[in-house]
Order: sequence, then C-alpha cells, then structure tokens
Amino acid sequence: MVDLARQEQHVVALHDQHASMLQSQHGRSNLDEIGRALEHQNLNPVNVISSGKEQRIDPPFYASGKWLYEKRVQWWQDDDSDRLCILCHYSNHRGEASLAGQASWADFAVGKRWQERKASSFDGTFRGCLGAIRIPENCVLFDNRDMDRIGRML
Repeated sequence: MVDLARQEQHVVALHDQHASMLQSQHGRSNLDEIGRALEHQNLNPVNVISSGKEQRIDPPFYASGKWLYEKRVQWWQDDDSDRLCILCHYSNHRGEASLAGQASWADFAVGKRWQERKASSFDGTFRGCLGAIRIPENCVLFDNRDMDRIGRML
C-alpha cells in the first residue's frame, strides 16, 4: 500500500478513489456494517498509512458516546524490521505499551490532557506527553524534558 501511495501526487484523490471503489463494491457484497467499515479502513491506502489497520472485536466497547466493534491492529508488536518507524496519535501513556524492532512512540496520550486538567486531583503535572525524535542522538525528548533512548535510527 505504501508503494501505491508513493506513486500518487494527490492524497485526497487517492483516498476518494478507493472510497468510491469500495462503496460501489459494497452494493454487490453481503458484508454487514462492521465488515464494510473494516474494508473502508483496511483497503484504502490513505487510511492504512495515516491510522493503521483495524480488526473486528467481540465484545464491543463503549467510547466517545458510541459502541465500537473494531480496534486498531497492533502490528508493531510483531515488527522485526530494522527501519525506523515513529507512531503518533495513540492513547497509550508512557510505559503502557511495548514496541518491537525500530518502532517508537512520539505521542503519549497528549490529546487527553484536557481530561487531566478537568480532574479535581490535577496538580499541574500531565501524564500524557509529546515527544520530539532526535537524530542522531537516538532519543525521544519530551515536553516535560524527560528523555527516552530508542534503538538505532539510521
């Protein structure tokens, strides 16, 4: 999918082309609503590159005001590539998720800071944090000035 996306000049057109193609195929398939949603996510190269593949789950869970029947595939758990891969926009806090190979986080639930600020116990210290990848230092420098060493980058 990455190779397909690299050949394109316009990401929105690529996304829309695949979305339209999948929509027309759904008229001829017997997939349920969840199956159609999974196809839209997993067979559109723009969706896969920007937010990853998803899989059906049972039982569903309730989040953001709705029931969710799919979850992100944690492909990085099995990644043994020697290529650097930076993951962002995930809801894990530092220390909650393990990575493999050359995968590293740069966003550790920073989007949840609004929830932290609302808590009566908030003391000004955020649990969520944002990191900057530093090359060639092979580290992630966080907005609270902490630093984590990561694997070989280049």
